[in-house]
Amino acid sequence: MRYVCILLLGLYFLFILSGCAMTHYKAKKFYNDGLYEASIASYEQLLVLDPEDVNAHAGLRRSRIAWIAHSLLEVRFMRMAGNYHGSMDLLLDIYNKENQWKVFPVGAEAYTQEEETRHAQDAVALLVSQSLSQNYPLRAQNNLASYSSFFQGEEDKSFFDTLKQRVFLGAQAHCEYYKTQLSASMYYFSKFITQYCNVWSLTPVDMSEQLIAMQQQFYSSVWVANSAQGMPDQFETRVKKAFMDQLENTPWYHNEGLKSIDFTLSGSFNYEHKEVPKDLTHAYTVSIPYEVSWVEKKEEPSEPSKGIWAFLEVVVAVASIFTDSDRREVDNGNGTITVYETRYRQETRHTSYRATEHTEIFQTNLAMNAKMPASYLELSDVTNDRHSSISHGNNMPSVNLYPEAVNLIGPSEFLQRRINEQAKQFRQHLINDWDKAYCQAEADADDFEFQIFASTESVEQTLHNIENLFRCMEIRNEKSIPVELQNWFKSHIGMNYEQARLLMENRKPKEE
Repeated sequence: MRYVCILLLGLYFLFILSGCAMTHYKAKKFYNDGLYEASIASYEQLLVLDPEDVNAHAGLRRSRIAWIAHSLLEVRFMRMAGNYHGSMDLLLDIYNKENQWKVFPVGAEAYTQEEETRHAQDAVALLVSQSLSQNYPLRAQNNLASYSSFFQGEEDKSFFDTLKQRVFLGAQAHCEYYKTQLSASMYYFSKFITQYCNVWSLTPVDMSEQLIAMQQQFYSSVWVANSAQGMPDQFETRVKKAFMDQLENTPWYHNEGLKSIDFTLSGSFNYEHKEVPKDLTHAYTVSIPYEVSWVEKKEEPSEPSKGIWAFLEVVVAVASIFTDSDRREVDNGNGTITVYETRYRQETRHTSYRATEHTEIFQTNLAMNAKMPASYLELSDVTNDRHSSISHGNNMPSVNLYPEAVNLIGPSEFLQRRINEQAKQFRQHLINDWDKAYCQAEADADDFEFQIFASTESVEQTLHNIENLFRCMEIRNEKSIPVELQNWFKSHIGMNYEQARLLMENRKPKEE
């Protein structure tokens, strides 16, 4: 066994060494073929296996330098072909790789990078100017943030600061314009404008008027008038808490809201617990021994084992001493032996015992009614449920039978489950009301083209529609954004809804 282990270990190391040699060969071939990314990946793989591999370190550095030189030429070719965005993105990738690898170009490659960086700076300035001319300061801000790596030197930083100031002034004018258009009914749009302006740390919107207006629409409490019969103690409190928890998970809730949803609860509840003695049967299994025999040829004595094999035979012999055996052999004197072996079969047995069967009967006939924000809610709960369980005190370990405690639901737990189900329906009604009020309302946001000097009536109507769309997004996810809202963001912010939200949360947006 020892030789087998040594052999396997040797084969393992041989496999590793041959694998490393093959990877070295592939890395060099990739490099010679100009496939620098594949060469880099191969050398990195080698260094994972052996961080001290000097040849892999040298090959990796050589491949990275070659990738940078080759990529810089690609940047130039793309720029000259008119693919400015592609060239800028590749140049940005080069900057990031250089900082990550701590490998920087020298000589002609360094000159190429400086020259392409100057072109990239001019392109960034042009993108910023175009975005600001279209009243898209957030897009201009994204242009600067995305390509800030191109502005490293002192003069470059000064140029970058000038662009930032232009963006700031454009954003300031944009924010001030929208602040003048906000009415007291535009609570959610005001929240958006506050977040939007906060990108540049501008003065937030004074939302006191909007909050006062929304307080008239928000709900902060649930009340229950209970006339139902047969309810356990604290039932009204439980109903109120369950429904309040669901209300708080809808956009209709605000802790300063002035409205309440008032429920009337009527009907009845009946609970009955019956106990009936029962004679039950418990099944268990036992092992029954039996003996089988057969005749086989007697083994001839062999030469004594030597070395490692003798040692293994000793180990097996010693182990057999401590191992239970149901086998014995009888020499028949004619070159054969009779083998006797004890085996076991499983048989099922039964025993009777006395137990108590518990039956719980739950009967509900309840109705809950409330005036909802945009509808009238009627919830009913009519049930006739039964729950059975067994209890006994028999303790018979020999047959694997142990005492069993009664498992009762009880009236309080049963009603709590029913309340929770009704509360979920209540929440869904609230979401449906919100959808009906704001998501299904007509929105003409895509019909309005942004103009600073547009008529007050046109701007007010459009922003009213946008307010409804922002309210709609309180119950929507980014997979179901209203088309009108996307159109408005593209027309007035210069990017789609998801990109704008990511930027305002200081996260990098995905490119369209």
